[in-house]
Amino acid sequence: MDTSTGDPLQQVQSLLDQDKPQDALDYLNHQCNGKACFHNARAVCQMRLGNAPQAVRILRPLVYPDGAGKSPADQPLYQANLAAALMAEGRLVAANIVLKQVREKAHPAVRKVRDVLDAWKKTLGVGERLVFWLGVELGIPCPVPIRPGSLA
Repeated sequence: MDTSTGDPLQQVQSLLDQDKPQDALDYLNHQCNGKACFHNARAVCQMRLGNAPQAVRILRPLVYPDGAGKSPADQPLYQANLAAALMAEGRLVAANIVLKQVREKAHPAVRKVRDVLDAWKKTLGVGERLVFWLGVELGIPCPVPIRPGSLA
């Protein structure tokens, strides 16, 4: 594939569509600058490679630029991807908190991740839901039937 021309994010999406996240990551690392959209794309590649902790490290500063617990700027795509990475790490309470902070609830990436988490919550018993609501990680895996991460 010729990656020398065209929109870099389209090139990355094409490689991801071909199930080549390592090639997409290599392309990003050699061709793309430090814009937030490229950091997000790197995080998506890391998720697709199974490196959720690395994806969280990339996305956290995009969502929480000041290190604060509340996102100062609504970035629904980045927030959805951070929630997906946290879910892949098994940190479902943290993912739930990130999703609750999103103001644009109807964003397609947010809905996709929220639907997965909501389906998982429906499998919990009443006591488990209460404990989860109180902010305690249950250690019950959440199967993720979607390809993690979105570029748009």
